[in-house]
Amino acid sequence: MNKIINNNSINLSAFYKNILIESNLIKKIFSTGLIIILLIYFFSDRLYTSKAVIAPINDFEQNAVSSVLASQLGLSNNVNIDPKTIFESEGLKKTIIYRDRELSSNLEKINLIEFWEIGKPKWYNPLDWLGALIDLFKSKNEGNLIIKKRTIEHNAIKKLNKRISYSQDFYTNEIIITTTMEDRSLAKEINNEIINYINTFITNSKNKNAASQAFFLNKRLNEVKQTLKESENEMEKFLEDNRSFQDSPSLQKIYMRIARKIEIDTQIIIQLTTQMEVNKVNELSEVSNFVIVDDSSFPARKVYPKAFILLLYLVISVLLLTFAKVLYKDITQKKVIN
Repeated sequence: MNKIINNNSINLSAFYKNILIESNLIKKIFSTGLIIILLIYFFSDRLYTSKAVIAPINDFEQNAVSSVLASQLGLSNNVNIDPKTIFESEGLKKTIIYRDRELSSNLEKINLIEFWEIGKPKWYNPLDWLGALIDLFKSKNEGNLIIKKRTIEHNAIKKLNKRISYSQDFYTNEIIITTTMEDRSLAKEINNEIINYINTFITNSKNKNAASQAFFLNKRLNEVKQTLKESENEMEKFLEDNRSFQDSPSLQKIYMRIARKIEIDTQIIIQLTTQMEVNKVNELSEVSNFVIVDDSSFPARKVYPKAFILLLYLVISVLLLTFAKVLYKDITQKKVIN
């Protein structure tokens, strides 16, 4: 038998002949793999992916309150929340898995835990039946029920994490959200739910911040109004007692000090009142924080299983296994001869 690898050279003719010798092995592996592919194809769940593209709106609105006054009051209108942080939150995942939805395959509304049948033994999985048997001997106290519920919830979230994805372009800030599900409409619906949840979360946070600011602004406004009232009373008393204050430099100095206090307090009241009106608008604002570039798509084709991809993997696997066996036999024969 001619060597494939001999003196650091490769004999392609010998390699081809040895592959032909292993033709029976190729047929057996290919036939077995084809059966496995058919089983995967016919018994696997069909998965469909919905995709949406959104872009966050940058808020460059200038505050009516000066930066110095805002820092003194400890106020800031900007609420910066990374959408990815919300996307990865457990609160979002729980909202998705526990929401009841109408599906084409079910007459009643069900959530994802019921849809995926998480916590129910699978007839083809012996470990599930073993777990169910162990549960029969466990006491049904409140602690065990809480642990079981949390375990089911954790498994549902874990599965959901594999079905949803988030990516953001570094330069354009464009956000791509995708959801893969067994049902076309379900994939699109959950994709929209994710976008709405992120948008609502940010909007509510801004509204709470605006309400908090309005509270402190109103408190500060009342304080300044009281100070202004006292200054005006002081000015009134001063003018009554010193009608000819202009003839006295010391009295003019006192007058200017009181007038300056009144002017400062008046300007502060104007700024605080203006900012309160802005915050009232912000508190009631429900403007979207995103521009939707592409709406959540309705999946036209399934993403899994794809017969062509599975067949391609099979062909590559068969070739790699055959090549490995042929080369192994050639190297082993060479070692024996040496």
